[in-house]
Amino acid sequence: MNDATTRTAPRERDEAHASRVTVAGRALATSLAVFWKTSRLYDNRNVAYTQALSNLMDSLAALLALERPGFSLQVVSDSLYVNDLRLRVDVVGQASHQYLVDEFSRRGLAGVRFSPGVDSQEMLRFANAFLDWPETADDGGPAIEQFERILHAQEVIHLWPVRELSATPENDQDDSQSQRVVARRSFLRAMHATKSAMLGARQGRRVDLRQAKRAVQSIVDLILSEELSLLGMTTLKDYDEYTYQHCVNVAILSITMGNRLGLSKQQLSQIGVAGLFHDIGKVRVPNAVLQKPGKLSAEEWAVMKTHPAEGVKIITKLHGISSLSMRAMVTAYEHHLNVDLSGYPRVHRRRSQNLFSRVVAICDCYDAMTAHRSYQKDPFTPYEALHYMTTKLADRFDTALLKVFIRTVGIYPPGTVVRLNTGEVALVVFPSTEDLTAPVVKLLRDSEGLAVPPERVDLSAVPARGRRRAIVDAVKPGAVGVAIEELAE
Repeated sequence: MNDATTRTAPRERDEAHASRVTVAGRALATSLAVFWKTSRLYDNRNVAYTQALSNLMDSLAALLALERPGFSLQVVSDSLYVNDLRLRVDVVGQASHQYLVDEFSRRGLAGVRFSPGVDSQEMLRFANAFLDWPETADDGGPAIEQFERILHAQEVIHLWPVRELSATPENDQDDSQSQRVVARRSFLRAMHATKSAMLGARQGRRVDLRQAKRAVQSIVDLILSEELSLLGMTTLKDYDEYTYQHCVNVAILSITMGNRLGLSKQQLSQIGVAGLFHDIGKVRVPNAVLQKPGKLSAEEWAVMKTHPAEGVKIITKLHGISSLSMRAMVTAYEHHLNVDLSGYPRVHRRRSQNLFSRVVAICDCYDAMTAHRSYQKDPFTPYEALHYMTTKLADRFDTALLKVFIRTVGIYPPGTVVRLNTGEVALVVFPSTEDLTAPVVKLLRDSEGLAVPPERVDLSAVPARGRRRAIVDAVKPGAVGVAIEELAE
C-alpha cells in the first residue's frame, strides 16, 4: 500500500485537531463555570463541590493532552477562545459561556493560562483567590498585582491570569459580528432576569422588577440603535429552557413592534417588561399539566386557563404599584383574550383590549407556534406560523397590528429555511428594511446540497456581478437535510 494513502493530509489533520480542541474547550468552559459557581455555595467537603472539581480536572486534563505545552482560555469581544480557536456555543452552553466572560471582564482580565502539572489543590487555591478578588490592592496599586502576589505566595504556578491577549485570534471582528455579540449578551441577561423572577415566584418570593427593567432597557437601547439585530436571537429554541426563552422572545418581538408603532422609549420599556412577565402565572400551574404530551382533559384545561389571573396575583406582590406594574398586570390578564374579547379568562363587561395586550397576544401566539414542546414535536416553521396566523387565525387579532407584525418580521421571518433561485438553501437571519420579500440570509447549502461556509447575503442588495439571488420557496429544514443546530444564529 502506498504510504501517501495511509496518512492524513495536513489540512484534514488540522481541522480534525481543531474540532477536538473546540469540543474539549466547551467542556472545560462549562465545568469551570460550574465549579466556580459551586465554590460560592458549598465548602470543599460537600459532595456537589468535590464532584464539580473532579469534572473540572477531567476536562482540563483532556484539553491539556491536546494543546501542548498548555493553552490560554481567553475573552475576545464577548467570545471565549482556546488560544486562537473560538468556542462557538449552542443554547445549552451559553449561560456558562457568558458567566466566564462576565467573571473575566469584571476583573479586567483577558483570561487564564493553564500549563501541564496543575493539580486539584492548585486549582482550589487559584479559585479561592480569584473569587475573593480584591477591590484594590493593600498598597493602593492595581488589584491584579495583589492577586498575582497571592498566587506567588501560595505557589500557584500552573494557572496564571492573562492580562492581555496572548494572541489575536483571526476572527470576523466586523460590525455585524459586534452586533451579534451585543445582541447575545442582552438576550442572556433577559433570560437570567426572567428565570430569576419565575423561580422566585414559584417559591413564593417577591418578584425583582428592577432586574427585569435593567434587562429590558438594554434590549430597548439595542433595538432603537439597530432594530433588527435582536430578531435573529428569537429563533433560538431550547426545549429545556422553553418557558424563559419564550418570555424573552415575546418581549423582543413586542418591543420591535412597539418601535414600529412609534411608542416612546418609556413605553417600549413597559411593553418589554409586560412581555417578560406575560406568562409568569404559569409558575402556579403544575408541571404535569404544562408538559403533558397529549391533549389536556377538561379539568386540566381549566387549570391551565387560570394562569392569566395567577399572573396578576404575582405581579401585585411587587414593591409598590406603578404604571409599569399596572401595565404588566393588564397584559398578563388579557394576553389570551381575542380582539372580540373571546378567549380566556372570560370577561363580563364589554371594553377595549389594552394595546399592550393586543401586541403581546400576536407575539405570544407566533413564538409559541414555532417552538418545540412536549405536545408539539413538529412545530410550524416561522413562515408557516405567519401564514396560518394571517389566514386561519386572523379574526383573533387586531388586523392593523397583525400587518405591523408582518412588516416587523418580514414575509419570511427569521429562522425560516428557504430555497433560492440559484438552488442554494439559506436561513433567514432578519428582514430587510427595503423589501419584505428579500431578507438577509445565511447560506447553508450549495446547489448540490453540500454544506458551505455560513456567508451572509442581503437579498435586497444588487450584486456587482452575477445573478441576483431570490427566494423561491420556504422549506422544512429536514426536507433539505438541515439539522436543528444549524438554525441557531
